[in-house]
Parts: sequence; structure tokens; C-alpha cells
Amino acid sequence: MPRQTVYLTCPKCGKEFPKEFYESGNGATKRLAEKIEWAKNRADFLCSDCYKKERREAEKEMGLVAEIKVGMFAPNEISIVFTGDTYPHKDELKALGCRWTDEYPSDILGVRRPPKAWVYSTDVDNAEEAYNVIVKSGAKFEIPDNFDIAIFQAFRNLKGEE
Repeated sequence: MPRQTVYLTCPKCGKEFPKEFYESGNGATKRLAEKIEWAKNRADFLCSDCYKKERREAEKEMGLVAEIKVGMFAPNEISIVFTGDTYPHKDELKALGCRWTDEYPSDILGVRRPPKAWVYSTDVDNAEEAYNVIVKSGAKFEIPDNFDIAIFQAFRNLKGEE
């Protein structure tokens, strides 16, 4: 697998930083050269410090957000996933029974591993308890979209037919 490290200049702070590029498969060397040329002509790659700062600012602006995720293969499982500005609330979230983990339902097929977040996991029978965790956290609440709800109900119905 061809790899190459290129030094780019951060457009925010002007610092020069290394960025590694790689490709694999047939024609990888040519694609790698094209990718490096493309990166050199762009001026929007941030150094890691500026990238982290930008992310933290966006998270603060978002505030603390709670989102319900339902388990596709465990239809009775629900997870309250806290995102956004979680750092100042980490002790409160721990006290409410949340864990810092990446083990929660993420997308429809669970193909991608989700990013780590503060998560409160329970089952549908304890939904009121999960609701109280959201209220006590003070987080903004995001309702799951209709597609997630439909899948949850379909799997729950399947489980009930066994």
C-alpha cells in the first residue's frame, strides 16, 4: 500500500504540519500522486490543534444534546446518546449512570462503528427511567426520525410473534 507524508500549511495559524496519504489496489501509486497534488492545491486542511479547537467551538455552540437510538438486533434495547458539549457535563452524566463508550446503535446496518459518546443504555420497559436521565441532564432532546421508529416497531413486533 503506497503511503506518502506531505507537509501542508494550516490556513488558520500558518503552522506547517505533516499529513499522511495512502491508497491501495490497482493504480494506487497514480491515485496517490493525484490525491497529493489535489491536497497541495487546497487551502482548507487544518493542523490538528486548529481542527480540535474548531470542533470544540462547534460542540459548545451545539450545547448538550440527547438522542435516542434503538437497537436493531436487540429491539428492546434503547440508548440515550449524549453528544455536543459533553465535557463540562461528564461528571453529571457519570452520576446518572452513563458510560463513555462506542458500543451503541449507530446506523441502520451497524456497518460503521460510532464515535465514542456518553451513553445511557436500558430497555423499553425502563423508558421512563431513561426519560428522567434526559431531563436531569438538562440536554436538548432530539427525537428519532420516523425511519428509525418504524424499524424499531417492526423488530419489536417480530420479537412478540416468537
